[in-house]
Amino acid sequence: MLGQLIDIAAQSDTAAAAAFGWLDNHRQADLHGRAFYLHRICCHAISRHWNAGPR
Repeated sequence: MLGQLIDIAAQSDTAAAAAFGWLDNHRQADLHGRAFYLHRICCHAISRHWNAGPR
């Protein structure tokens, strides 16, 4: 019975570590996505400003 409890505890620790790893990777990917999106918006606004000269 003690072996089963240790197995259950080890499985829950492994699952928690896997979930944390997924969450950390998801946050990192989300942060990269946001940075790219903000960079794209800024570049678009700057290029619009530069191209807004007399027509």
